[in-house]
Amino acid sequence: MSINNQTNPAAQATPAILFRGLVIICLAITCLVLAVGCAGMAGKTGDIMPATDSDGPDRVMAGEANLQSAAPVRQQTDADKTAQRLGELRKRTDIYWGEGMADITGDLGAARMLAKKRALSDLSQKISVQVASDIQIITGAYTTLDAGRTTEAVEKSITRKIETYSSHVLENVHEDQLFLDYPKPGWGTYFVWISIKEYTDKIAQDMTRKKSLVVDQVKNGDAAYAAGDFMAALSQYATSQTMQQDFFGHIPVYLDPDGTGARVSVAGYVSDRMRRFSGALTLRLLNKDFLYDAAGALEKTPRVHATITDAAGNPRPVKNLPLKVVFIKGSGQAGQITTGVYGQADLPVSGIDPAFKQTVVRVMPDPAIFPKGTDVQLPAIQVDLQRKRTVALSVQFTNMGKPAGARDLTRGITARLLENRMAVVTAGFKTAADVAAGRDLNADYALIVLINAHGGANVGGYANMHVAECAADITLYRMPSGSLAHAKQTPASRGFGTSGDTAGWDAFGNNKDAIMAEIAKMTDYLK
Repeated sequence: MSINNQTNPAAQATPAILFRGLVIICLAITCLVLAVGCAGMAGKTGDIMPATDSDGPDRVMAGEANLQSAAPVRQQTDADKTAQRLGELRKRTDIYWGEGMADITGDLGAARMLAKKRALSDLSQKISVQVASDIQIITGAYTTLDAGRTTEAVEKSITRKIETYSSHVLENVHEDQLFLDYPKPGWGTYFVWISIKEYTDKIAQDMTRKKSLVVDQVKNGDAAYAAGDFMAALSQYATSQTMQQDFFGHIPVYLDPDGTGARVSVAGYVSDRMRRFSGALTLRLLNKDFLYDAAGALEKTPRVHATITDAAGNPRPVKNLPLKVVFIKGSGQAGQITTGVYGQADLPVSGIDPAFKQTVVRVMPDPAIFPKGTDVQLPAIQVDLQRKRTVALSVQFTNMGKPAGARDLTRGITARLLENRMAVVTAGFKTAADVAAGRDLNADYALIVLINAHGGANVGGYANMHVAECAADITLYRMPSGSLAHAKQTPASRGFGTSGDTAGWDAFGNNKDAIMAEIAKMTDYLK
């Protein structure tokens, strides 16, 4: 019994061992749960606690490994998003875009500005290429430009136009964000863009509209030319030239004037039309023989007629044509002149310098009606203006030693000279010295008639009966030299009167016919 009642040591120890094992297992499970929980929290926050020396080398190496592996995973994720975003922007077909990069490891604000500047520069270059292409296509100048035949002036105009339009476009550029750590860590990428519609509205449509304005002016000119309103046509052509210069500089603008597909430049077409006009234009005088007197006044006004010969060879009047009058010999005044409805115009020439025996003016279309630099040959005519043969007339009557009037005789001699188309100016000459001093009269000849009645003695012892004799010295001098051209003395004639004075007048009256006869001979000489 004693043996059966003893306690078995192994049997007694079994419950305690099992309990201790269970406790150990529970502790292990708790530690595992805690470790997993901490790891999960670390994954959510992205924070990895730094290792300490007390943790041991194994734990320090494990912590560093976790830091090194976590950052690349995060950067890779951001880079992928940036690449995806930029890829989407680059693939858009409704925008023009530009990119710029800069190092962001220093001043982030300065880096942002630099990246933006580079992005705008990239967009500007792309816009410039598009502007250059549109200029060539819209103006129609692509053949000239592609063929490499551009002049320096054309190239400069294209450059200026590209700069102007590009700057205009960039005024309303759209900006995107600065993408950090792209395309590599420490670098940023800036993205800017503008919609193609905005570009088209501001640039392409503007160029198209301006070209249409230039071409429409040419078409309006053609219509006016066909209707016979040539000056209106020239004005339209000139306006088209001015517009092209203002809009496109030296860039050629092309058009198809006949609708046949044959392209010609506006400048070339307009120049051809202007040369055709000037080549068919004719000026002619409708009257002739233009004389001016010693005061510089024309006897009659020259009249000019302007016509243009059409394709059928018929002359058509040119109205509203400005004419330019230039003195090429002599001097004077010429006012503005424009042809009337029937192409006629009176030359407004006045104030001719009578010191010249001949004055010559040239009449031609005013070159100002053509654009500066237009190569045209303008018709011109010369109008010869002749000073009338002018006679400085001096008639002086001395009766019984006293000066007396001779108005009737003076009027008779003047009328005789005028009948022979000579002008007359009054002079007080008596001698050749007086003639030489009278240059300012602008006369060709000096005619001096000196009449002298003398005597007056009684006849037959009658107190109331007197007799006198009268004769005239007639001399003709050339002016301004003062040389003698002709001289004659009339035979003496007698006269009677109740006094010596009245006898002198009677003798003078009897001598008038002889004087006029000699004047007639001299005027024939003057012819």
